[in-house]
Amino acid sequence: MFPLPFNIPPYAFEVVSHQIPYQLLLLAHIPTVIISLTFAVWLYRHTKKLSAFYLLLVTVMFSLWAYLDLLTWTSNASTLMFAWSIYEIFSTSFIILTYWFFYAFVKERDLPLWQKLVSACFLIPTLVYTTLSVNLNEFLNSQAIALENETTHYYVPLLGILFLLLIITVTFTEYRKTTSTTTKQKILWGGLASGLFLSIFSISFLITNLLIFFHIGTETAAFNVSVYTLFSMPFMVGMLTYLIVKYEAFNIKAIKSILYILICMAILFVNIFLPW
Repeated sequence: MFPLPFNIPPYAFEVVSHQIPYQLLLLAHIPTVIISLTFAVWLYRHTKKLSAFYLLLVTVMFSLWAYLDLLTWTSNASTLMFAWSIYEIFSTSFIILTYWFFYAFVKERDLPLWQKLVSACFLIPTLVYTTLSVNLNEFLNSQAIALENETTHYYVPLLGILFLLLIITVTFTEYRKTTSTTTKQKILWGGLASGLFLSIFSISFLITNLLIFFHIGTETAAFNVSVYTLFSMPFMVGMLTYLIVKYEAFNIKAIKSILYILICMAILFVNIFLPW
């Protein structure tokens, strides 16, 4: 049966509701996915550019990861363990694809084959420890969480920081090489969008893992920090929208209506999911 969220035992519902507001979980997972997917599909349909295709792949992987992450908060033990055990495959994928997108956006061509092969190899450790089921130790019934293997749970945030450094390097290299002011702004904002996305995601998860490792606060409270990683995607979408409106990035003429649509969507979902 296909795993569905909000299939959670009453005791676990009480535990989670005292740990973090369910409205925040909904706001973090649902609007971010809808807005990012809508933007990426629209962009690819209107441009058919390689960078837009990679961005679409990023948002698809991010959406799958977000869905599995929501399952870890709102499901019974078996579904939670299943989702928790595999969701790092998708987070690793969108980290790698974010670099592919940024390279194609800045260079306006695909990555060299050797870069694709090397970067794709970083997915192998995630596939290995997921397949061998060594990333999770057990389910802690009293707190409705899984206990992670400390040898694996730093891999994804550190990988995100590695690719963040690559994006920063490419940004500064290409910024210095070009003489066009408009191109400089595109490179700078593209690097900022991609870099901010990866930095918020990676640093938030790194903080979560460090809080758990050093036993700062409760283990369940540490996981609350990880929820804010999902808000990294709207920052990326917003900056890319600004590039389209201001600098006609992706060779799209300035269509300001898309900015208004995204703002209206954000306001709509905030009004739906936030308690007033």
